[in-house]
This record gives sequence, C-alpha cells and structure tokens, in this order.
Amino acid sequence: NQVGCSATAKQVPLLLLLSIAMQIVVRKVYHVLAGVLFVPAFFWDLEMLCLSLAIAFAAFVLLEVVRRLQLPGLSSAVQEFMQEFVDERDSGVIYVTHFTLLLGLGIPMWLCLELQCGPATLQGGCPEANFTSTQHEQAQQHNLLLVTVGLSGMVIIGAGDTAASMVGKMLGRVPVHDGSRKTVEGTVAGILSSLGAWCLLLWGAGVPGGSWRWWLQLLLATAGAGLMEACTSQLDNILLPLWYLPHLMLVQR
Repeated sequence: NQVGCSATAKQVPLLLLLSIAMQIVVRKVYHVLAGVLFVPAFFWDLEMLCLSLAIAFAAFVLLEVVRRLQLPGLSSAVQEFMQEFVDERDSGVIYVTHFTLLLGLGIPMWLCLELQCGPATLQGGCPEANFTSTQHEQAQQHNLLLVTVGLSGMVIIGAGDTAASMVGKMLGRVPVHDGSRKTVEGTVAGILSSLGAWCLLLWGAGVPGGSWRWWLQLLLATAGAGLMEACTSQLDNILLPLWYLPHLMLVQR
C-alpha cells in the first residue's frame, strides 16, 4: 500500500502538468494553426492572404453578432464552440480575444502590402539576374524588411507568446515581479522561441540575415516585446505586434 501511495503521489504532479498543458494547447491551438496556414501563403500569394484575413475578420464579426442576438439554435452553437477558447478578458459583452489574435497577425501583413514592390520582390517579380551588385544588395535588404515586417505578428504571437505560456505554466518558478502570474522562465522561453522562429523563417525563405548589429538589434527588440508580454495585463495578442512592428522597422535602419 505504501508503495502504491508513493507511486500515486509521484504521478500527481505529472498529471497536473499534463492537464495544464492540455488547457494551454486548447487555447493556443489557433496560434500554431495560423503559423502552419499563413506562413506558406505569405510567400506564395501575399495579396490573397491579406484578402482572406479581411474576409475572416468580417466572418468573426458576423458570428459575434449571431451570438449576441440569441438566435434559436445558431447562437447556442456559436456560444458552445467559443466557450472553449475564452479567458478572463472575454468576461464582457463581446468576446474580443479572437478578434485581437486575427488583427495581431493580420495588421503586419496588411501593412506589408503598402511597402513598395512588396509582393513582387518576395515572389521573384524583380529579376535579380539584371541587378548590379548594389541593386542586388538593396533587393536583399528589402526582402529582409518585408519578411520581418509581415511576419512580426506571427513570430511574436505564434512562437513567442505560445512558448512563454507553455513553459511558464508548466515549468515556471520565479515570478517576473511580486504578484505576477508570469514567470522568468516563460519570458526567456518566449524570447528564445521568437529568435529561433526568425532563424528558421529566414533560412526557409532563403533571405540572408543582416550584420551582427542587425541581429543584436533584433535581439533587443524581441527581448523588449518579451518583457512587455511579461508585464502587461492588456490584450497582448494585439498589443505585442503593434509594439514589435515599428521596432523591427527601426532595426532595418
């Protein structure tokens, strides 16, 4: 009996960790799914992706209207589905976290379209074979700008925020400050995951990174976003990309 009780006692923390991990996975599954769906589309057809995001936002608005109108059958189905993904920030009249997630991922991509020759450069519309060495370098710098601007929300939310939540909940021990639910371990994991995501994306896209100064500035901007995620109680799905995007554009200078 004592052996059985000891084995059970050892299993309890593991089961608790698995339970916490599953709760986070349920809430963060769309972060990962967005990365799987949006990153390839970003390089294949940026304009279509941006249009699709705009249509998805309109669909979210429609579903929220249906939920609030209490339509027989429809409203209860939407409510039951959305209930699995809400948190304390959705305690008001309107569920906002899914809106902020979509906007946090979409705004950088929409702004990317406004950059001169953005989609054409990413998709090979500007033939490098005819470039001089100076023009070739400028094209590479422009491609780097497009990737870092357009995917800034995807990296800081899809990789950074997800890793920070997973590691912080499961392994976090040291709070960022007194009374905080965020941990140092989660914050460090979020920053490292974001940097790792940048390395993977730039390598996969065939876009060379900048000089060591560029990487240092990228590290500082990413660390700043990670610290903001650790300290803010606001809607980080929209706040982090809006802070991260202009700082990444400053990195290009």
